[in-house]
Amino acid sequence: MQLNRVFLIFILLLFASNLFAQTSGDDSVSHSNYLRVYIDGITDWQDYAKVKMWYADYVRDPNSSQVQVIISKQSTASGGARYTLFFLGRENFIGKNDTLSYTSPLENTNKQSRDEIVNEIQMGLMPYFAANGQEKYFSFNYTDVQQRTLKSFDKWNYWIFTLQANPDISVDASGTGIAGDGLISASRVTDDWKLRFTGDAIVDYNSFKTDTITFKSTELIKLFNTLVVKSVNDHWSTGAEAGYYSSTFSNITTQFQISAGMEYDVFPYNQSVNHLFTFRYRLQPLYTFYIDTTVYNKTQEILFNHIFDATYTRVERWGNLILDFTAKEYLNHPDQFRFDVVGAVDVRIAQGLFLNLLGNYSYIKNQRDVSTVGLSAQEIVLQHRELQTNFSYGLSVGISYTFGAIYNNIVNPRYESGILIDPEIANILNLNLLGKK
Repeated sequence: MQLNRVFLIFILLLFASNLFAQTSGDDSVSHSNYLRVYIDGITDWQDYAKVKMWYADYVRDPNSSQVQVIISKQSTASGGARYTLFFLGRENFIGKNDTLSYTSPLENTNKQSRDEIVNEIQMGLMPYFAANGQEKYFSFNYTDVQQRTLKSFDKWNYWIFTLQANPDISVDASGTGIAGDGLISASRVTDDWKLRFTGDAIVDYNSFKTDTITFKSTELIKLFNTLVVKSVNDHWSTGAEAGYYSSTFSNITTQFQISAGMEYDVFPYNQSVNHLFTFRYRLQPLYTFYIDTTVYNKTQEILFNHIFDATYTRVERWGNLILDFTAKEYLNHPDQFRFDVVGAVDVRIAQGLFLNLLGNYSYIKNQRDVSTVGLSAQEIVLQHRELQTNFSYGLSVGISYTFGAIYNNIVNPRYESGILIDPEIANILNLNLLGKK
């Protein structure tokens, strides 16, 4: 009898162990059958995408994915945004790369754009889901029952107008600070022409008083600019600008400028979403009236500036890159010139490890507007007046590392004030231009 009990317990344990193994194995197989996806470009909507598309595994590193989705954003002429979605196959999908695009109109709410972009991601992933054996679980619903075919009529004829004001007031017992800027602009952009009119005013007023010091200072900058660009072909454009500028910071009471130039893009302009490599040259006469007499003993003068710009922008699987170089020289004062170099790179070093670099350097030998009037210590500290210098530079370095489980499908809002899936301002990929290997 004792032997029978032992034998029965052994059989029950064996059955339970086998059942547990089958259950664990089934769960593992089911999990491994989910398509592994890495999404890059909708930082604020990641949680929403995971909840909406729960039938995929979202990994933290592109090298662990079967499909890498890269999303870029460009502003449209109508004030909206155009999103380009690149689907890059990995592992068993090497060589299978697809591209979709979606245009979000200006009147869209953040929620509408979010939902429609997630829908585009779903549609783009369908071939990969099908090849992964998940097609039998999908059903489709076509919502455009009216099948609109009439082209909408634009009563504004492509014109976009913008009004903007940003006041900032601070008051305490020791002083008052008032700052802000106002902007007004009108633009019309088509494939052949770009027209833009911009007016801007910036004010920064400070007043403070201590037992030993009473100080008041006002910085005021005003500008108006007109830009006209004509498309010549896929690689060339011509442009002209006219503008007015006034700045207490730069000792300029009035400055009028016009310029004309040409730009060449190594890649066709219609591929700007992939990469941009432009060279631009401009001639720019300047007629300037100064507030105070300058260090060159001038109260007004005419200058002939010429400017060369080179810009390269690209985003790859390893990260993204922006390089910009600008050179300026006065033709009637060839010994006075300026060089500016700006570079930004975001490098994915390894799984979860990212390096961010931003640097700029300026070599300055063209400061003709610096005043001969000495600056107070307060003006120097508050940087309300331009100082004489022959260089400036800056460098920013950042690094981040995330580690843990390869899968991060779970969204748990407990003790986190909910899931931040619908912010008012979307922070989608700071770069405008995207490329792929």
